[in-house]
Amino acid sequence: MINLKSIQNILTLLILTSSITLATPLNKDELAAAKKGTKAFNKILSESTISQDRKTLNRIKEVGQNIAQHVEKEFDWKFTLIENKALNAFCLPGGKVVFFTGMFKAIENNDQLAAVMSHEIAHVLLHHSSMRAKADNIADIPKKLGKGLFGDLIPKDLHVILDKVHSTGKNVTVLMPYAREQESEADSEGVKLMIKAGYNPHEAIKLWENIKTISKNTPEIPEFLSTHPNHDQRIITIKNEIANSKK
Repeated sequence: MINLKSIQNILTLLILTSSITLATPLNKDELAAAKKGTKAFNKILSESTISQDRKTLNRIKEVGQNIAQHVEKEFDWKFTLIENKALNAFCLPGGKVVFFTGMFKAIENNDQLAAVMSHEIAHVLLHHSSMRAKADNIADIPKKLGKGLFGDLIPKDLHVILDKVHSTGKNVTVLMPYAREQESEADSEGVKLMIKAGYNPHEAIKLWENIKTISKNTPEIPEFLSTHPNHDQRIITIKNEIANSKK
C-alpha cells in the first residue's frame, strides 16, 4: 500500500533542498585565505567588546544562515556583534561576519540587514581581499624599480619623502579606484544574493537612503579621494541590478 504521507514528506524535502545551493569545498587558495580570516576574526574578538544584545545577534545569525544556504562554498560560518558606534560591517575570508552595533542606526528590518550581509559576503565570494593585495604589490613595482635604479643617487633623507609621494599617488590613481570598483561589484552581487535568499532587494535602496540621511551632517569625501562610491552612485548601481534581475 502506498503511503501518501511518506511521498508528501519526500516531495517537500526535495522542494526545500532544490532551493538551496550545494556548497563545494574550498580550493587551496581559498583555504589559505580562510585560515587568515579565522586568525583575524579571533584577534578581533579578543580585542573588542562583544555585544550582549542577544536579540540583535540572533537576527544577524538568522539572516546570515539564510543567505549562507545560497553560497556555493563550504564556509565555516561565524557571526558576531561588536559594541561600536561606527556604521560598519564586514565579512572575512572563510565566512566570518562581523557587525558593529552602530550599523543598526541605519538598518530598519531584516531585508536591510540582508542587504548589508549580502554585500559583505559578496566581497569574499569575489576574492576582493586577495585581489586588493595583489594590486597593492603591483602598484609598488615602480617605486622598487626607481630605488633599485637610482637609489644611490638619491640622498637617504629624501627616501621617506619619496615614499610618501609615491604612496599618495598610488592610492589616488590605482588603489582607490580599484576599491570603488570592488564596492560596486559587491553591491551588484549582493543584490543577486539577496534575491536568491528571498529578501526584498528594494530595501537595499532604502538602506543607502538611511545611511545618506545619517551621514548628511558629515561632509562627504570627494569620490575620487574615497575608496567607496558616493551614496547616490551606490543607489544607482543597486537600482540597475534590480532592473536587470527582472529581465
